[in-house]
Amino acid sequence: MPGEKLTDRELEDEQINLFGQDDYVPIEFNGNPSNALDRHIKEVIDDKLITIPVLHVENNKYLLGIDINEVHIVKNSVDRPEPVIVDADGDYVSLEDYLV
Repeated sequence: MPGEKLTDRELEDEQINLFGQDDYVPIEFNGNPSNALDRHIKEVIDDKLITIPVLHVENNKYLLGIDINEVHIVKNSVDRPEPVIVDADGDYVSLEDYLV
């Protein structure tokens, strides 16, 4: 009936019915596997099960959800390369934190 809420299971069933799978990602990441930054971004997407659009636009610019941001690799506190976003103030924000 109109106005009735679906249970979580009913919603999941409807999603599978509409899209054919329960892990639907509307737009796949278009990164280049030979590019280190793109590999790091893909790792974050896969590890955190990110489903919002993440697309390479040009150079270091990526569409993240509905915003285009610059993404770079920096060394984190344990000296491991990590993709980060440069925000409008020039500060770094972890890509993982931004997407989750």
